[in-house]
Parts: sequence; C-alpha cells; structure tokens
Amino acid sequence: MKKSTLQMMALGLMLCFSISAIAQTDNEIKQKIEKINMEMAKAMIAGNDTKNLQFYSDNVVSMPSYGEMVNGKEGVRKAMEEMASTGWKIKDVTFETVSVETNGNVITEIGKYNMEMKKDGMDQTMKDKGKYLTQWEKQSDGSLKIKTEIWNTDKNPWEEMSAMQKEHKNMMGEKQDNDNDIDRKDKKTEDELRPEKQDNK
Repeated sequence: MKKSTLQMMALGLMLCFSISAIAQTDNEIKQKIEKINMEMAKAMIAGNDTKNLQFYSDNVVSMPSYGEMVNGKEGVRKAMEEMASTGWKIKDVTFETVSVETNGNVITEIGKYNMEMKKDGMDQTMKDKGKYLTQWEKQSDGSLKIKTEIWNTDKNPWEEMSAMQKEHKNMMGEKQDNDNDIDRKDKKTEDELRPEKQDNK
C-alpha cells in the first residue's frame, strides 16, 4: 500500500514536470516565432524579399487570401515579385501570435495581422486586417522555417468597393452625368429620325 502510494506520487510529480517543460518549451518557441515575425515585418516594409525568403522551406505551401495556391520556395519568390510589380507597397504591418502548439518538429501558429498598403500615385493608404495560420518546421540546426501558411482578410471586398465609390462620389457623379448626356443625345437622334421614317411610308 505504501509502495503504491509512493509510485503514484512519483508519477504525479513526473507528470507535473512534463507539463511544465512543455509549457516552457511552447513559450520559448512562441518568443522565437514572434522575433521572426518582427524581422519579416521589417523586411516587408523595406521591400526586402530576399530576407523573408530565407524563412521559407524549399517545399513550402502558401495559400494566400484571394489567390491561388503557391507551391515551393521558388513559387513564393515569383509571387513576391508579382506583388512588387503592381506598385503596391507595404507601409506598416504587425503580427500578433495568438497561440502556438508543438507537435514533434512541427509548430502551428495561429495569429492576427494588421497592414497598411499604398500604391504609386495614390494619396491614401489602404488598411487591411485578418487572421493567419502558419506551420513552422524545426530544422536540424534548431532554426524554424515556414512549412505551410494560409491567411485571409477580415474585410468584405464588396463593402470596401462600395465605400470607395461613396468616397469618390463626385467623380462617379460626373461620369453618370456624362452617361446621361449620351443617353439623351441618342434619344434625341431617335426622335429626329422617327418622323422621316413616317414620311417615307
């Protein structure tokens, strides 16, 4: 009886130590990921794609919001180049790690992001916020690389377009007036031609 009690106590202590070690490990990994995220955010603002590419594994799978799946590090590089060619530049971006879960050599991070972008020739910046899920893979040297990533915006694009139209209502109103002028001219032409058709009959 005494021996059984001691064994149960020892097992309980081992379990407590194991849980504490796992929690400590997850917390350390979370801090490591947050540090990488800060480095990536700075590189994104600076337009340094080469810096960010080093955090991706060779066989990474990227699933962007409103975009097709991208396979491999080379595919991610091309996607970055295409983004840069559009003229959009990231002015500010922050990542918030909500949770981290470790499963062997794979760490799953769930988080939120806030971003401000601006396009060449535009006065105002476009703001975006959303959520993401990133799977990090531990490398043999202890570093972390992105194995899988997916993110999507919290904003409804149709509502954004509607807001932009309202904001530029003067421009839209001018276009509408021009369209109405064309319609009136077309109607006048039809009215002028109609009597001639009747006279010909």
